[in-house]
Amino acid sequence: VSLASQLGIDVIILDHHEPHKELPDALAVINPKRADSGYPFRDLAAVGVAYKFIQAAAKKLKLDESDIFEESVEIIALGTIADLMPLVDENRIFVTQGLARMRCSGNPGISALIDVSRFSLEQDVDTYQISFGLAPRLNAAGRIWNPRAGVELLLTKDMPKAISVARRLDEKNRHRMKEEARILDSALKTLERDFDTERDRIIVLENEKWHVGVIGIVASRILERHYRPVILFTLSKRNGDMGNNGGEAERVFAGSARSISEINMCDLLEQASDLMISFGGHSMAAGMKIYEKNIPALRRRLNETVKKSYGTNNFRRNLVLDSKVRLEEITLELLQQAQMMEPCGIGNPRPVFCTEGVDVAEVCTCGADGKHLRMKVKQGRAMLDVIGFGLSHAWKLDELRGQTVDISYTLKEDNFRNRRAVALQLRDIRSADK
Repeated sequence: VSLASQLGIDVIILDHHEPHKELPDALAVINPKRADSGYPFRDLAAVGVAYKFIQAAAKKLKLDESDIFEESVEIIALGTIADLMPLVDENRIFVTQGLARMRCSGNPGISALIDVSRFSLEQDVDTYQISFGLAPRLNAAGRIWNPRAGVELLLTKDMPKAISVARRLDEKNRHRMKEEARILDSALKTLERDFDTERDRIIVLENEKWHVGVIGIVASRILERHYRPVILFTLSKRNGDMGNNGGEAERVFAGSARSISEINMCDLLEQASDLMISFGGHSMAAGMKIYEKNIPALRRRLNETVKKSYGTNNFRRNLVLDSKVRLEEITLELLQQAQMMEPCGIGNPRPVFCTEGVDVAEVCTCGADGKHLRMKVKQGRAMLDVIGFGLSHAWKLDELRGQTVDISYTLKEDNFRNRRAVALQLRDIRSADK
């Protein structure tokens, strides 16, 4: 940016990450998180910041802002949900309007993505479908293939081309899932050997054979299991970094970090900035580069900082329950009341219910590699289906089968064979005698 300025080129930077104290020497750095920002909402996604820039330009050029909003709002909603931004304030407006338009999408790329994600175009598209269907397929382009593919998909007006690109993205996403499973297995085996709950307040692992585009997702999976900040490193293969990888001592590793809500990852990394080549991100997620030789020192520094600054209670997962109900009270009417709080996501979570003293009538694993947990629970005359996505590792089936337990869950609509019913999306299980 400095070189561009010296050459007389005006550079405008749009960003939504936590800025460093010293900003680039650009004509403008537009970021609602700037300390001197006068914008009233700081949690826009990058796509939201981009739209605000377009909106301001439209005013200057006296263009019709409503037409631009109508054309853009699906993309804004998609990016806001995919980037895990809080669904409050202005983001809530973007997502509500975007989802409504997406249900009869005029964007061929989004329609094709919905199709390859195995969602019906007649179904109401919601935040869950975007988070676990559309977004992972778009992200697969940048993680393990060609980032331009996602751009081309969203810009094309040609439906056959959209279908072709979406199918390739679906194929790449399946490859990404296999790579994710391989890296997670490798990381968990390392933790089985070396993990110490007292020593490792923050988990820092490295392996030069891991895929740089997937380590962030795996860091999230490990965090879900151990509920503490996680950083995974692998050998950087970017052109500029590879030039520094000639000598073993100077090898550059790229890292991806995920944190829990109680610990600000950017603040934590700031206290070890002298050990890294660069870093940046949010309170919950960040990226960095480091010379391989400095990784052990970084691990020690970060663990010392966490031990000094945060108590052991920070590593206990707390689940806030909104209401206790009996199974017989779970009806389509209750589901409809809960759905009035949509769109739900980060910052506006779905209501969490608890039912005490249910009998586990059936329990099994399902899904790819048996990673999901499926149960039927009974209380009195009521029996309901329960699905726990990615939770099959958390409990032994034999210890659940036939037991009486307390369960917490959110409500989920089940349209199996066009029959509308309520299912329970599992959050946690505990023994009924506690």
